[in-house]
Amino acid sequence: MRLLASTDFSLRLLMHLAQSGQQPVSTQVLAEAIAVPRNHVHKIVQDLAEAGFVRTFRGPQGGVVLAQDPVALRVGAVVRHLEARQA
Repeated sequence: MRLLASTDFSLRLLMHLAQSGQQPVSTQVLAEAIAVPRNHVHKIVQDLAEAGFVRTFRGPQGGVVLAQDPVALRVGAVVRHLEARQA
């Protein structure tokens, strides 16, 4: 199965967030961790937040965290959401 590059980046981002627990991670740190430009990470985070997979916090202590327990998060649900606009 072929996935969009953004879907691949999203899955890698979610895996990184799962490892960091409930400590908010900045988009800059995420971009460096998954080797993707920060602008791409920002767009991916927005999409994941709209879908309810992550939560975002503003401010100096802000960042991104998973919106649910990593054990409850299903890869299939993430892929279906992100690839829904594809044929």
